[in-house]
Amino acid sequence: MKTQSKPPNLFIYLLILLTLGAFLLRLLALGSKSLVPDEGSSYFFSQLPLQRLIWQLCDPHPPGYYLMLRAVTTLGTSEWWLRFPSALLGALAVPLTWTLAREVIPASLDSRWREWAAIATAALIAVAPLHVWYSQEARPYALLTTLALGMVLAGLRWWKHPRLVSAFIYLILGWSALFVEYGALVIWGGLNLILASGWPWREQEKNQPHNRGLRWALLQAALLLPFVGWWLISPQRQVLRRFSYQADFLAVRAQALGVSLTPELARPLLSFTLLAAICLAFVLAFILARYPRSRDGLRSLPAGVILLVLFAGLAILGVLPALFTIKRHLVILLPFAAVAAAWVIVRDRPSFSQHRNRWGILATGLFAILLTLSLMTILTAPKPPWNQVAAALARETRPDDSLWVDELDAPVFNYYWQQALSWHPLFANNLEALNQIPAGQRAWVVGTVSPYRDLNATLPAEFAASRKIAAELQWPGIAGRAYDHTTTRQPVSEPTQAHRWGLSLPSPIDTSCTIEGEQAP
Repeated sequence: MKTQSKPPNLFIYLLILLTLGAFLLRLLALGSKSLVPDEGSSYFFSQLPLQRLIWQLCDPHPPGYYLMLRAVTTLGTSEWWLRFPSALLGALAVPLTWTLAREVIPASLDSRWREWAAIATAALIAVAPLHVWYSQEARPYALLTTLALGMVLAGLRWWKHPRLVSAFIYLILGWSALFVEYGALVIWGGLNLILASGWPWREQEKNQPHNRGLRWALLQAALLLPFVGWWLISPQRQVLRRFSYQADFLAVRAQALGVSLTPELARPLLSFTLLAAICLAFVLAFILARYPRSRDGLRSLPAGVILLVLFAGLAILGVLPALFTIKRHLVILLPFAAVAAAWVIVRDRPSFSQHRNRWGILATGLFAILLTLSLMTILTAPKPPWNQVAAALARETRPDDSLWVDELDAPVFNYYWQQALSWHPLFANNLEALNQIPAGQRAWVVGTVSPYRDLNATLPAEFAASRKIAAELQWPGIAGRAYDHTTTRQPVSEPTQAHRWGLSLPSPIDTSCTIEGEQAP
């Protein structure tokens, strides 16, 4: 049985330097900016009673990350400390990406260029802006990426040489990934399709058990059954059906481009797109398995260029200040795109040997560009300053004011609000609660302002007509307005269609876990 060749000391030293550099990059200015609303929700969920967190969580994510964060918060709750696990786990993705690259690039190739290709892959992940971005947030995506890399690595090693240790590691990492984020299913499905296509795409290795496929299928059943059992018992079915961030995002963007699309139409469109992608993946796996010549295209120079461009495009997504709904679902693909590009480029032996210096210059240039963009993003990218919001409101509010905060922002506001004045979450399905505020009491409405949501633009008609703006505070992406009662009827503006859609966005502090027409579980 052929064992994995040992890398020369030079590459081990380079990997250590890259990992330390990636860690320091992710620690840069880690606690200098306020938590964003999603991070506030992470902290809020992590503090829920354990029974409710595991079995009754009303959030479109499994509870694995929040359980980890719950343990972390026993030692501190500062912004820096809440984000530290993501920074550490993001740095650990670097050696895992290197190990995965060495696993998939055949050892029969020139060992020197194989090692350089693996190091280049790890280096690009170390500085990729998209990966750095989510390694600096108290969200599950850095943890998911690292767990998915470990799961795939263990799965490939088991497939080459079925052993109990590899199976155990695969199950532990796979269970952990599935209970952290549903995106793990994408990587799990991709791994199985790659294996079904005939990977490692050569003649059957000697000494392989004839029932390896059956044993692998049983291993997948052991991986999925606990997760599916929990999913059926928990409220996740109801939660996932009612969550509509992606549909609202698509509808609003389409309307801005002049395309008539509503969230109701966007949901089946997204479902159809997902189903079409799954079917296409199955077709490609079948073609690779049935027609060996089709694999030649995967080892061609154009395929390498396409994969490298795909990786660069994904990596640079982190620079964009918007597109969070898209970026968070793509970060997990980043290391696998890098490894695939390295595999293709090195496998095309004649082209790589002829142009290896050019490939080296290209990799170095891309590394420098990504590192520069990551530094710019860390130091200059704006984030909603909820710490400043709380401080300003502490100065501006009076003891008899009524303070209302958008339910989507309630967890992060609660994290920063340290004043005696009580406040209330403002639920989009109960905006009429503002009408119950006594006429002599000033009312503050605070929340995120975006193309998708602005509760100050969707106030109840009676409240808006009988109140005038007495004070207004503005921050990047956030607005706070104080309303005094007036006997003069005020004009009431009609909210935009996008803001009306935004009222359907589910609340992180809602505990009912129901959708229209269903009973709470």
